[in-house]
Amino acid sequence: MNFTDDHRIVSEKWIQAYSNIILEQFPEMFASLNNKPFLSAETGVHPKLLADWNRKDVLLYPQKKKKHHRFSLAEFVWIKMIEKMREYNFSLDLIRSFRDEMILKLGVNVEDVLENKNFQEMILNLLPEEHRHKALAKLAEPVLQAEMKALFSDLSKVNSLDNLVLICLISRQPLSFLIDKEGK
Repeated sequence: MNFTDDHRIVSEKWIQAYSNIILEQFPEMFASLNNKPFLSAETGVHPKLLADWNRKDVLLYPQKKKKHHRFSLAEFVWIKMIEKMREYNFSLDLIRSFRDEMILKLGVNVEDVLENKNFQEMILNLLPEEHRHKALAKLAEPVLQAEMKALFSDLSKVNSLDNLVLICLISRQPLSFLIDKEGK
């Protein structure tokens, strides 16, 4: 099955919509994304291999030499993903390309969201029934743009991988990736 750019756009919009719900209902989870509770020893990956991945630029963010490394939850998940991809003989170039896709920021244009009825309907359908009335009332308010700009400005600081990790935590469901030969 070939995945087109349309598939990718729909996936990104789904992630954005679900992330909005998470941000609203679980703000402390978003706030904790910057915490780095994991030591490199806790990853289960040999420190020399982590250093090699760092030198070859496959970690999410470059680590400083001769420092004790700590990782966020998303970075920890990424390390585990690298391990799995290497088991399947993915090249480092392919892993880097996939990483670049995963760390794209989820910039959202509020005006586009407010004008896009399909996107609004998709967000409403993702909400539990009891929250839809509140959301519809908010969509009708003239002050909505300012509130949504504040909400989306928080989301623009978070990348796709962060959002996917949060979605997995909240939904308690695993996530699988299909990666093409360009790492998309």
